[in-house]
Amino acid sequence: MEADSTDLMRAEAGGVQPAAFQSEEYEEGLDDEELLEAMRERKWAENARWQLNIFAQEQLGDWQGECTVYHPQLVPGQEGVPRLVETGSSACASGAVIGGDNTVEWRDELGDGEGLSALSSTETLDSESFYPQKQGNMAVGNAFTLSSGPGSAPLRLELGLKEGAERVRAKLVYDLDQSGDTPLMRLRQVAVVREGASSAGAADFGKGAPGTGLYDVPACDKQKYCSLYCAGGLTLVCPFELPLAPRAEARGCISLDWAGAKMRYQADRKFDALDGSLKTFELTEILTTDSREYPPDFKSYDRG
Repeated sequence: MEADSTDLMRAEAGGVQPAAFQSEEYEEGLDDEELLEAMRERKWAENARWQLNIFAQEQLGDWQGECTVYHPQLVPGQEGVPRLVETGSSACASGAVIGGDNTVEWRDELGDGEGLSALSSTETLDSESFYPQKQGNMAVGNAFTLSSGPGSAPLRLELGLKEGAERVRAKLVYDLDQSGDTPLMRLRQVAVVREGASSAGAADFGKGAPGTGLYDVPACDKQKYCSLYCAGGLTLVCPFELPLAPRAEARGCISLDWAGAKMRYQADRKFDALDGSLKTFELTEILTTDSREYPPDFKSYDRG
């Protein structure tokens, strides 16, 4: 039988008779297409609950650290993509606790600096929040990405990476520009957050050499992209502007690369349109020492 055969699904459940299978978990009278859709929905629900648990296991607790804000600024005498220029830093705090009805209460207080109110947030996350095709959120291992939701304007996006008692996050705000023939999403500001699981552990976190770029560069057009190389081995690459329509030139990726104390991580939020939706969320992990020697395409690596 084909792997997606409904007969196979029924056989795995104890018999090929539709009634024998459906009577256990699904309402009776479903045809094959309805049965497939019901099973897909169940799998998505199981996956969403699993991701909520992963997020909770890794990100619970109180965190304190420093938030640095960047704004895009055009270089005088040059055209094209602007640079991201640091405009201020402030102390920040965040936290996550288990709420009622299998939820996680998430708060992010990034200080009183200019523009930080657009980046601060408080929300309740449940399993429905981790349907990537509906909400644009996902958690993988020690990494996560959050979205203010498909179609929201302004659009808030976030990527986070954690190692032990240290965590780095990048928060981005995009505005909708409808002044031209084609609607565009344009970057307003970026915040880079370095934090520790306690105030004592956050004091010296983030010091050291800046990031050296992405370990595994995603395949997409980077003409409209900005890059940040921040202290503490942190690199952020994100689009400055992209057309909103879901077409080839609208596809892209936001990448966060971080060399922690032991491991180097890269989180990639890939999308078909910069509207808050999510296509895939990918996490790469490699020993920091190995990342200097081995290229990302291990199969083609030749020591000779």
